Amino acid sequence: MLLTRTQKVTLTVVYEDDSVPPKEVGVDGAPVWSSSDPKVIEVTPATDGLSAVARATGKDGAALVQSKADADLDSGEERELIATIDFDVRAKEAVGARIVAGTPEEQ
Repeated sequence: MLLTRTQKVTLTVVYEDDSVPPKEVGVDGAPVWSSSDPKVIEVTPATDGLSAVARATGKDGAALVQSKADADLDSGEERELIATIDFDVRAKEAVGARIVAGTPEEQ
């Protein structure tokens, strides 16, 4: 996902089973969010952990954001489930151009 240095985006993690079509299921506890480079992308999770805000810090670069959760609800063993999204942060780029004329004056 591309973000400019001043943007943020809300991320939501959805857990599904292996049904066809997949059905949404729960996980054990709140997911834990992290950024591979907090100097590029800061992540602030919601209280329930099912969403988070990824915010560009103003520095160009790449970062991987991940959400980890325990998929096992029954046996007590932890089975880690990881969801990821890649970010590329850069300055805004020009997308158009125009010529602006000043006020006409005598030569």
